[in-house]
Amino acid sequence: MMSRSFDKLPKDVISFSEESQISSFPSNGYIGDSSFLSTLKAIDTPPLFRYNKTMEQKKIRAIVTKENFFGESDKYISVFAKDEGKISLLCKGAKKQTSPFLAITDPFIYGDFIYEKSKRNNYLKSVDVIESFPKIREDILKLAYANFFAELINRSFAENVAGNDVMLLLLRCLKFMNSSQNHPSSTACVFILKFLKYMGYMPELYHCCVCGSDSVEDVYTPYGLVCKKHSHSGVLLPERSGDFLRYILENNTPAVLKTNFKESLQLEKALLLSLRTHIGEEMVSYKFIEKVDMR
Repeated sequence: MMSRSFDKLPKDVISFSEESQISSFPSNGYIGDSSFLSTLKAIDTPPLFRYNKTMEQKKIRAIVTKENFFGESDKYISVFAKDEGKISLLCKGAKKQTSPFLAITDPFIYGDFIYEKSKRNNYLKSVDVIESFPKIREDILKLAYANFFAELINRSFAENVAGNDVMLLLLRCLKFMNSSQNHPSSTACVFILKFLKYMGYMPELYHCCVCGSDSVEDVYTPYGLVCKKHSHSGVLLPERSGDFLRYILENNTPAVLKTNFKESLQLEKALLLSLRTHIGEEMVSYKFIEKVDMR
């Protein structure tokens, strides 16, 4: 049977781009010929086919929202990043006492994170800490609320889904709790209501969520306030709670955080009805809040 010359192969078989490489093949080479194969191995693989071992490096500004220990010395952290959303990072050796990552990858560290991307993992390379919120770490109740906010974000966002409004809300609430002597439940009311708004679960606060009446009572359901006619279907709130909820929505976060609503704990529990309805899961961290809150 006649052999087939390499020179006569169709062009789509020869995928190399450089003419010098093509011309370096022997003119009498044949498919399966040992001399041809040895020549092929001697030729450097063109850039198009060469495996690129260098990993892409990225820098993000983010808040650590979760940590999971892995193996004897490593851990994964979840960070919530500006423009990037939730990202998982592998911190090699982070559990070792000599590791530079030992303290700077704890939950609620806010800073600039540099990591390398590979097909399987994102490897943390360095962290430039902007804020660590030490007063929150010293107060078990504030820490419990911070964990509650973080758990809510981690359960609600998939990987790489941006949520800049939510990230800024978390950052402002952490900063306020870090400097304020107020009970964290006021901050929780602001966080929960703004979070519901940003996630598209905004409760109706201006009209009855059942019949649309303009006259609403301080009675709350998972979908908002109701009128007197439908007040049997909701939870009775302290007086002027509806005004406070509307104030939260109508003003910027730093301003409303400074307002200490005396009945915030009852209002917080009412807002949890909306979270349970829309998120569909009990927050484990909130059960801990109920254990440590002695008010």
